[in-house]
Amino acid sequence: MEKNNDYMQFDEQVERYLRRQMTVEEERAFKQSMADNPELKERARITALMIREMRNAVAEESSEEQKIIQAVKGMNEEQFRKAAGILPKAKVIRLWPRVMKYVVAACIVGIVAIIGVQQYDASQYKTIGNDPVYLAYTPMLGETGHDRSAGEAEAIPQQDDILALFGKIEQGTDVKTAVKQLQGFYDQILSEGAQSALAEYQDDFAWYLSIGYLKLGKGKKAIPLLEGIIQRGEPANAEQAKKLLERIKEV
Repeated sequence: MEKNNDYMQFDEQVERYLRRQMTVEEERAFKQSMADNPELKERARITALMIREMRNAVAEESSEEQKIIQAVKGMNEEQFRKAAGILPKAKVIRLWPRVMKYVVAACIVGIVAIIGVQQYDASQYKTIGNDPVYLAYTPMLGETGHDRSAGEAEAIPQQDDILALFGKIEQGTDVKTAVKQLQGFYDQILSEGAQSALAEYQDDFAWYLSIGYLKLGKGKKAIPLLEGIIQRGEPANAEQAKKLLERIKEV
């Protein structure tokens, strides 16, 4: 309980820092606490993201929460009583100010809860994507490419570029760009089917895309890719994909 209270106080400090409400001394102490404690630094980052996303969500006119707030604001007290099923004779003192306060608060709490879960899930996916266990994959493209003759090697378009993208995923370098380019190759394989020069290496693309999406915190995008590896049935690849898929579904 004491730790929870400490976290609550720290979250309040984060909000005060973002609102520029701290004195110079308070700001210096706050920054030092994060420098001394990586856990607090990560909590501050997530809290800041939650506050930012909450503001964006409240400002988004199409959101369900905003629609509720606007609908309630558009009612007078008599209309609200009727919609809420409150009898006309019910004794509700100063109903309207309280209604507005709690409706808006409830909407904001819902937004924070959803975003908090999303941030947690993304963090878990990134942890899985950076686990060395899942980086020990040997692409078939790299193995067979070295054994081909010059003429056969030409049948694999952009082999060196593709292997470089695989390397970026493994090393965590410019992952977003690498994923975008690999997704383009993968979509091409799906479009051309067996006629694609890269069809033989579909599992390679699916695996590295899965790891890339995990490193970006988008674990759900990895699921159909891994299921595809399992369905295609190459024993070693399918076994690795099953283990990774099980780990993702635990999140």
